[in-house]
Parts: sequence; structure tokens; C-alpha cells
Amino acid sequence: MEPGFRQLPAAKRRRILDAALQEFAAHDYKAANTASIAARAGISKGMLFYYFKDKKTLYLTLVRWLCEFMEREMQITHPTPQTDLFLMLDEIGRKKKPLLKSMPGVLEFSVRAFYHPGGELGEVMDRYMLRMTDMLFDKYLAGVDTAKFKPGYGPRQAVDLLIYLTDGYLHTQRMAGHPLNVDALYEQYERWQEMVRAYVYRPEYLPAQTTSGAAPEQSEEDL
Repeated sequence: MEPGFRQLPAAKRRRILDAALQEFAAHDYKAANTASIAARAGISKGMLFYYFKDKKTLYLTLVRWLCEFMEREMQITHPTPQTDLFLMLDEIGRKKKPLLKSMPGVLEFSVRAFYHPGGELGEVMDRYMLRMTDMLFDKYLAGVDTAKFKPGYGPRQAVDLLIYLTDGYLHTQRMAGHPLNVDALYEQYERWQEMVRAYVYRPEYLPAQTTSGAAPEQSEEDL
């Protein structure tokens, strides 16, 4: 965090970051207007660039702050030995969903940050996103029970599959020009999680399933 910005009162820092979040959520990085951010935050553009030396620094500060804020607010418990991966993912999702819904623009900004504009910023974002994924996995998911997985599979492969499915869904939504909806995303995610669980888990660790369309059992009177 930039020294001048760090010295501001917490409420003013939050106001500036919220303003930046709304602008970067509504526009790609190149099209985002720093004058609009300053106006929404109630400061001059000159003061904005006093706190942040350039647009890139403001953007990366917002990315770091948002990741730290979400992790802190979610208060995820650390896994214990024999923790089920999908129960842990359920906990993470359950705590993340209300945060996404309570902060307009977070989902849209997160997607724009993932599909970065390329160039120097793109290289920085690539490294940061990979580092964050590794850190969060090691911190919260490294202790899950691996005995439930089929040979050749493990927690990281399962998480990667879920990331790929989410990535493809969000990319398709953006290409189609559809607004991003948290409830719709989570509805899809619950299906993907069941698909991935069935793909990577040993059969004995899958939930019992009923066979649809099976003939009912006959009673003695029917025989």
C-alpha cells in the first residue's frame, strides 16, 4: 500500500477503494477513468495521484486489498486431518456468497481482473493470481483427506477442474453480454462440484444415489 494512502483514515481509504472498485467493475482497465474514480471518492484527481503514483498502482492496490478483505471477512477455519475437500469447499462458498452479494461490482471486477488487459499489467496479474491460488490452497486445503480420491487424482486436480469450469462459464457469460449473477453462478457451481466429486472420488465415498425409473419392489400380495 502506498505510504500517503496508508496514512489516511480508514473510512477515507475505503471510500477511495470502493470508488475504484465501481469504476474498474464497469470498465476494462484501459477504459476506466481515474477522474471518475476521484469524483466518486470526493477527492481531486491530483490527490488521487498523490496517493497512487499511477493508474496501475491504484489497480493493483485494489486487487490486493480485495483479496485480503474477502479472506479476512470469510473467517475460514483451517482444515483438520481427514477433512473432506468438498465439505471445505462448501464452507468457503457459503461464506463467500453473501460477501459477493453485499458488495456490488465485486464479481464483475474479479472477472475483469482475471481476464486482464494484457501487457505489463497482464504479466503482473498472471503471477499474482497464480501465487494467490497456491497460497490459499496451501493454507486452507492442504490438509484434506486424500484417501477418498481415485488413483492419480487429488485435491489440487479437483480444485483445478472447478476453476476451469467456473472460468469457462464466466467467459461464456461475458462473450454473450449477459450480466453476471451471483445466485446463477452458485447454482451452476453446486452442479459442477457434484460432477467433480463423482469424477475424482472413489465410489465408496460418494453419496448414495437412487436409481430413477427403477421398478418398485413387489409386495407379497402382488406375487
